Amino acid sequence: MTANAAGNDLVECGLKPTDPGTIAAAHGMDTLSLQDGRKLKLAGVRIATSQNPLTDFLGQTIIPYPAAKKPDRTGFTPAHILFSSKTENQTPVWLQQKLLQQGSAFIYIYPDQISCANALRSAEKTARQSGLGIWNLDLLHPTPISTPKDTQPFFLSSVGHFDTDRAVGHYGIIRGLVLSTGSAGRWRYLNFGRNYTQDFTVRLTANVEKRLSEHGFTLKGLKDRTIEVRGIVQSNGGPLIDVFDTAQIVIME
Repeated sequence: MTANAAGNDLVECGLKPTDPGTIAAAHGMDTLSLQDGRKLKLAGVRIATSQNPLTDFLGQTIIPYPAAKKPDRTGFTPAHILFSSKTENQTPVWLQQKLLQQGSAFIYIYPDQISCANALRSAEKTARQSGLGIWNLDLLHPTPISTPKDTQPFFLSSVGHFDTDRAVGHYGIIRGLVLSTGSAGRWRYLNFGRNYTQDFTVRLTANVEKRLSEHGFTLKGLKDRTIEVRGIVQSNGGPLIDVFDTAQIVIME
């Protein structure tokens, strides 16, 4: 198997291929082991279907593109995966992109797994707009976090409907209108509600603010803009998501 456009996309993300291997087992919804003993974890996405699509790839030869320099604490190395499609004339296919396109997964960003997030976004967007897979399930439709007003954010999650209290500790995709912005020390804030000590808040560092400015957006310029942010929902006087990279934020048209 040789890399094609999909492989070129991975290289453009800054990733390098390692030796090919054959999938021996799937250990859950996002981890694989190869016949040569390597253990891999899908980087950049989270599978959210009831049936594990990874079992369809047992015995498949793949090319891993590691997204981290070393394995995580469980011994699995985060990686993007290229495989040869049996239904597309053996054309190499980017596994994460395929899962997103068919609505089997959503983009899941970790601090050490940011590679390729922007390259994958169009695949997720297409599936969402078409209502494919997980995006056609009631438990994934937008639901109000607090009061059902147009200015309130909504919570989108693979694990069901949440109110604010239940959302804490889970990975969420939040969309809302930025009503105000602020800063305190090293932190910058995007507030989705009038009471910024209780309503939903996005918190980012000055470094992320700088990278946003490189894309033509200022902190104050985000006021009255609708944004979508994803990350672990925390509780800090109100629900909050920390943004460590601009890939977590989408500024809606």
